[in-house]
This record gives sequence, structure tokens and C-alpha cells, in this order.
Amino acid sequence: RYEFAMCEGALSWKEGEHERAALSILAAIRLRPGDPEANSLFLGAVKDLCRQKEGDAATEATALDLLGQRAAIEPGYEPAADFANELDVRRSNREREAAKPPPEPELDANTLVVSGSIAGAYRSVADAIEAAGPGMRILIRAGEYELDDELELRDGLRIVGESRDKVLLFGRGSGGTLLRADEVKDATLSNITFRGDGGGGRPQVRIQESTIQIEDCTFLNPGDESVEITKSGAPRFIRCTFADLGAEGIVVDGERCNPLFKECRVERRRRELNASEREDAFDDKSSLGIVFRGEANGQVVDTICRGHRVGVLVEGKGTRARLLRVTVTDCLVGIEIRDATGEVSDCRLTRCPSCGIRVIEDDAAPVLRGNDCAGSKIGIHFLDKASGRAESNVVRDAVSGFLVEDAASPALTGNTCTGSGNGLHYVDAGGTARNN
Repeated sequence: RYEFAMCEGALSWKEGEHERAALSILAAIRLRPGDPEANSLFLGAVKDLCRQKEGDAATEATALDLLGQRAAIEPGYEPAADFANELDVRRSNREREAAKPPPEPELDANTLVVSGSIAGAYRSVADAIEAAGPGMRILIRAGEYELDDELELRDGLRIVGESRDKVLLFGRGSGGTLLRADEVKDATLSNITFRGDGGGGRPQVRIQESTIQIEDCTFLNPGDESVEITKSGAPRFIRCTFADLGAEGIVVDGERCNPLFKECRVERRRRELNASEREDAFDDKSSLGIVFRGEANGQVVDTICRGHRVGVLVEGKGTRARLLRVTVTDCLVGIEIRDATGEVSDCRLTRCPSCGIRVIEDDAAPVLRGNDCAGSKIGIHFLDKASGRAESNVVRDAVSGFLVEDAASPALTGNTCTGSGNGLHYVDAGGTARNN
């Protein structure tokens, strides 16, 4: 029963830790056969595991394995068998849906088609944009299309690819820029892959004073930044991937900029760092993942940053960003708040050898809440007169869990540090520490 109580605690861990929670449930498998309460506790734990990541195939496969192990010692417990059958039906339904061909898009008078083979279709995306009126849709059929110049979005225009895996726009564009939006309202772009040639000194995507939405797109191999957002505007990026990045991945620079990045991936390395690779695995040429500066605002939600020198950088007086449920892995520093404010909540930082979260310089005063940092030299680091609040964070397996130095003065409340050389480490600093 004690082991099972530990198992229930494991189920409260952050999203993404379901494999570790599942291993803890193994303790419950051996609860006494024939005990109705034991059976109920075990089944409830497995259902909780599935609810943590509802619809996730890997989680449900793990649950089926656990149910099978319990059934070996408790074959007559029908509720467990019923739940196993339910999971099997879910899996079969997913496989059947995945096997269906995508629905054929409906065509109407407001739709222009781009294709390299269909008679009467536009051969280039630029020509279709030139011909399109306000509110029209451009459907790009499967194929590869070279861009000799940048594409310019227009108000109300919808550009839709048949599938991001089948529609590729590539080339050098205009000095490296493939897509531009300048004072554009209500335009959308979806299901397209953009691939640069690594040349040119301009961003692959340039957005100024625009409110547009880009979803289910992939941006590869830019010459400089992948995305540059300047001046005001509130573009939204949903389920987009930015990879093979250069010096800076995504740059948000300018007062009143307020973009949203949701369920995106921003990555440079395609592999995990080995345990033997230390800080020298990174150099000055390693990229910054997402950068907020110049009094910009913005949100990053349910997004993964991987393989950068700094995963997310928020810098400069007046700059404020909200990072919610962001996963940062294989970066030298996970998140850095430099002379800025904002909120970092429920983020997960792993394999960041130097530091999980760093708060630095006089006016740095963010709120850090509910974050999980594991395996860094320093879990959470305040320095250079920084302040702010750190509440209910967890640091595991660090040299210093929380390091406060150089006249920094944060308020540390309700945090947990385990398996580290130092829990709370103060050097020439102040602030408060309560209930840690």
C-alpha cells in the first residue's frame, strides 16, 4: 500500500512524464489478488494515466501493457478487461481514421488553384496571389514550387496547401526572404513547407504590423532568422515547425508586438545530447530559439524548443513575454529573462547543462511558477540585482538548485529541490525564502 501511495504521487507529475508514472504503477500491479479495493485502486490509477494524455497512442499502449500484467495475476477482474477492450477500440478507430485519404477540398468561384499539372491552374503561387481578390482562397496542389521572389500576403487572403508533407515552396526568394506580410489583416496560411537555400541575409518570414494566422506549416534552412516580427501586430503561429535554424530562430522586436506561438517546434539539433557532452557542445554560432526584445510582448504556449544556445530569450526594459507549458531540451540555457519581466509557468527544462532558468540584470523581475528543471548545473539562477518571484518550482539533480547572487533579491516560496549539491545557495544576495 505504501508503494501504491508513491505511485499516486507520481501521477501528478508534469505532462510528458507519463512513462515514469507508468513505471511507478508497476508497484500497484502486485497488490493482493482478490482484494476489491486493490483492484479498484489499480484500475483508477491506469485510467488517471490515460486521462493525463488523452488520446495519446503511446500512453494507451503503456496502459494496455499494465492491464495485461495485472490480468496475469487477477484474470477474473472484469472492469479491467472492459477498459482494455475500450482502449483496443480507440486504437482501431485511430488506425482506421489514419488510413482514410484526406477529403478532396471543395472548389468554388472564390478558389484559385496552383498546380504544375492541372490544365487551367496557375503555375506559380505569386501569379495566383496577384490575381486573387480580397477574401479569396488559393489552393496549392501537391508539388514543389521554386520562388524567385518573396510572396506578399494580402488582406483577407487564404493560402492553403494540399498537405504540408506534399507542398514545398523553396528557393532564395528576395535575399533569403520567402514570405512577407506588411500591414496585412486577416490573412491565413496553412499546410505548406518552406525551405530556404541557407543564403541571403534576410529573415525567411518578415511580418510587420500584421494580424495574420499561420498554421500547420514548416520552415526549413533559413539564411538568417526564420521569422522576424517587428513593429505592432499580433500574428498567430499554430502547430508550426521551425528547423535547421541559423543564428536566431524567431525574433520578436518592437513595441506593441504581441504574437502567439502555440504547439510549435523550434529546433536546431535533430538529436539529443549525450550525457558526456557538456557546455562545450555549444559555441557562439549556436542559435537562439525564440527572442523577445524591444518592448515586445507575446505568448509561447505548449511549444518545444530544442538544440539552441538559449531556448527562449526575453531581453530589454519594457519587454514582457508569457511562457506557458513550454518544453526546452538540449539547450545550453533553457530560458533567460534579461532585464525584462513576464511569466514562466508550468514549463519543463531538461538536458540544459548550464542552467534551466536564468534571471539577470537590474530590471529583471519575472514570475516563475510551477516549472520543472532537471539535470542542469544550476536549476534556477538569479543574479546582477535581479528580483521577481519563484513559486512552486521543482529542481532535480542540479549542482545548485536555486542560486541567488550579486545583489539579486527574489522571493522564493514553496519550491522543491531534490538530489542537488545545494538546495538554496545565496552569495552576496538578499530576498526572501519561505516554505521551501
